[in-house]
Amino acid sequence: MRDGADLLLHKQKDGTAQWIFGGIAFMVGSVKWAWKR
Repeated sequence: MRDGADLLLHKQKDGTAQWIFGGIAFMVGSVKWAWKR
């Protein structure tokens, strides 16, 4: 999944798109972390 994310970031080099994608990834990571606890 990490490789797919990197490919997406390289494909669309729009700063805003990277920021949105990063925010989504951060939220998903936070949810998974909270779920494990």
